[in-house]
Amino acid sequence: MYIKEIIESQIANENRHLFMYGYNSNKREQLLKGISEKYPFNFNDNKSCIVYIDEIGLPNITTNAKNLDPVKIKRIAISFLEFSIIQNIANRINNTDIKDDDRLSELIDEFNSISNIQYENLDEIISSLEKSKKFYCSFYEEYLKTGNDEFGKKHFSDLDITFIPDLSMFVRDIQEATNNNASFQILLDRKEKIPVVSVMAINSIINMRCNKELSIKVACSPDEWETYADLNKSSIDYIHDYGILELDDSYNKYLKNKDFTIDD
Repeated sequence: MYIKEIIESQIANENRHLFMYGYNSNKREQLLKGISEKYPFNFNDNKSCIVYIDEIGLPNITTNAKNLDPVKIKRIAISFLEFSIIQNIANRINNTDIKDDDRLSELIDEFNSISNIQYENLDEIISSLEKSKKFYCSFYEEYLKTGNDEFGKKHFSDLDITFIPDLSMFVRDIQEATNNNASFQILLDRKEKIPVVSVMAINSIINMRCNKELSIKVACSPDEWETYADLNKSSIDYIHDYGILELDDSYNKYLKNKDFTIDD
């Protein structure tokens, strides 16, 4: 029997990265969203904030384009993921019931330090982050469909924030600005198929060992994580780099049905 309170406690209180295995269903989505809603962001208080994200990867596209640059594709994938994470963190902070104006001003200054424009509020910042995230998604689509990077060259200079300079360090700056040193618990819900490069981008963040800033918790079916290699072809390992949390009986059934036979 899987107890919701135990699942909630592990998600909210354990800073280690997790793969949370469960059937891809509305029940899983509602479970994770419900837990997330119980842990809002707080200024001046080291309480965990749970951030639910279901835009975790680029669109899954089949391409016949030739001579695609794998380095460019990897950069697009990690940039999209980083903007998705930071935008959702900013949303959670913006939606908090009790704001601290001085701390909020410090937070805005942190975003101003990485932007080409100067912001006055979080709504403007969130809008810029959304613009950047959509750019990298569109860039990926156009590049895979056409094989050229004209879209990227044309629109890159239109971005207010072109990239996140160092994800874990920037999240640390957010923690200091808001006076909340608790790790952000990032729930990445894989509801749809994503390209392997996006899977690898998520693995790369797990491999950063940035648990004091970000605790990555991936929700997926037990058999659908295509690779545990990151963008640098290093592998993340069970126990050493991440733990496993069972949301239902899917992982147990997967292990029973899996063929562990080793060929001679």
